[in-house]
Amino acid sequence: MLSVTWYARVEGAGGLSESDRLGLLVVRPHGERVRERVLSLLGRAGIRTLGAEVLPAGTPDGRALAAIRARAPLALLIPLHAHRTAEGELVNGIQLAERIDSELPAVASVPIFMPASAFGMSTLELAMARDQDAGGPSDALRRRLIPIPIETRSMSRACSRHCAPGWSR
Repeated sequence: MLSVTWYARVEGAGGLSESDRLGLLVVRPHGERVRERVLSLLGRAGIRTLGAEVLPAGTPDGRALAAIRARAPLALLIPLHAHRTAEGELVNGIQLAERIDSELPAVASVPIFMPASAFGMSTLELAMARDQDAGGPSDALRRRLIPIPIETRSMSRACSRHCAPGWSR
């Protein structure tokens, strides 16, 4: 069983004790069917999903960043999928992850689980392959972003491959 209690000891965790920190913050999730499958998978991997707070689809990046700053979660679930806010702003998971990386140093080591469709996985792989000088993500973000293919068979393999070896106590 995996444990995310290790993340509570991250320096600069907003001065919150482990008991005050939110286990998982879900930002702009997929629909219920996919969201429940992903949460079930993370739960089986030992990530505390019970009581996870959900910021609904259409939440602007600024509001998402404020919630992440205030709650200092132990893990983030941010789907890749792009959509628009009620104000018409185009938002997506990669863009938000990059803003978290640059604007919220207090949560700089919090893992980001990023579910994506098969098409989205290709997009994510291309984005991750870009050098930082060419607009790609930082090395720190590359280390903590965990892509999860939302196709059922691939989900379990991806989570096991990326989570289990490095996160068990």
